[in-house]
Amino acid sequence: MNSFRNMPQPLVLLFCFRPEERSMRIIRYLEGRGVSVKMVQRAEYGEKLGALCSLPGYEKRGVHSFLPELREELLVMHGFDQTLLDDFLRFFRTEGLRRVELKAVLTPTNADWTAPELPSHLDAERKALQKRAGS
Repeated sequence: MNSFRNMPQPLVLLFCFRPEERSMRIIRYLEGRGVSVKMVQRAEYGEKLGALCSLPGYEKRGVHSFLPELREELLVMHGFDQTLLDDFLRFFRTEGLRRVELKAVLTPTNADWTAPELPSHLDAERKALQKRAGS
């Protein structure tokens, strides 16, 4: 899908971030590099990630049924090239900021998932990588 590679402006979706100094520093860093930032509200958790990123073929469904609150911060990046991704991840280390444990790059697969679905997939992926590293 072309929309995953040729986005005119990179975007970050932030879920479960609180309005505190660390979050503001992250947002300032991203916006200073031309990255759009969307603080996703709980009422939008039922929307597919592709819709939240305004990808062609994904429409917001207006799903506002009760959805569980995320237990921790979740960050989804879209339209990042490798340099921007590396620089962003390095930013946390150089600034001494607590890292975001749940983070993903938007893909054709996870674009069909909602925010509450993503953590279990990321956790399974993390465990598989740890298992391979331990082998």
